Amino acid sequence: MQKAIIVGILGGLFNLEGRAIGELMFSQPLVAGTITGWLLGDIHTGLIIGAILQLIWINMLPVGASIPPDSSLASVLGVTFAISLLSSHKLPSDIIMAYSVALAIPLGLVGKWMDFHLREFNANLSHRVSMYASQGNTVAIDLITGAAVVLSFFKGFILCFIATLLADRILLDILVSLPHQIKDGLRLSWKFFPAIGIAVIINMFCVKKFISFFIGSYLFVVILLAVAGFSKIILFLIVLSIAILMAFEMRKFQKDGEIC
Repeated sequence: MQKAIIVGILGGLFNLEGRAIGELMFSQPLVAGTITGWLLGDIHTGLIIGAILQLIWINMLPVGASIPPDSSLASVLGVTFAISLLSSHKLPSDIIMAYSVALAIPLGLVGKWMDFHLREFNANLSHRVSMYASQGNTVAIDLITGAAVVLSFFKGFILCFIATLLADRILLDILVSLPHQIKDGLRLSWKFFPAIGIAVIINMFCVKKFISFFIGSYLFVVILLAVAGFSKIILFLIVLSIAILMAFEMRKFQKDGEIC
């Protein structure tokens, strides 16, 4: 119960940031996952799960009326699931990690659905605020604004609290009962999650004209690392030079309107 309360409070606080009190970047999956892992005693797992979800949803931005998946909620719950399962069962860690991420992603979509209905409710509240503003009733305006902030907090708190309670009772039994073919699939899928994230980044920057450049530079660095035995510092300088060169080339194409 204590862990569920901690996770619920984290979910509520991260839900406020970026939605109700301003964008401070604490709700980004990488940060939210790391903080969750630190509070639950396994910062390494929190960092890994957060990084994977950050890559997968790095192009999902709350711009205008767009409502992205709730990546902070997914990160908090994914880390919580992984840490709970790792501490209670001896299955390979890659299976547990993939299982936790697979559960967290749809929960992020559930958070998006809740955000949509919360925005609808807040839109109705805004009409009341306009009415009280015309009357000069600042006390009522403050109460309605505070109520909207509290609702945003409880949206994250309740979902994380309930999911954490269910995780300790149900998720382990489901994972153990899965056939070995599915477990093998989870183990294999864990190796592909970073590749999915890199693909999202490449697509986000719209680098169709540079895909051969990406592949060539990647293979070049791998060969240097595996065959030539270059130090990490030299490799870092090489990769940095490639990145700077690509940045200048992309800026040139962007000015010409040809980058996509």
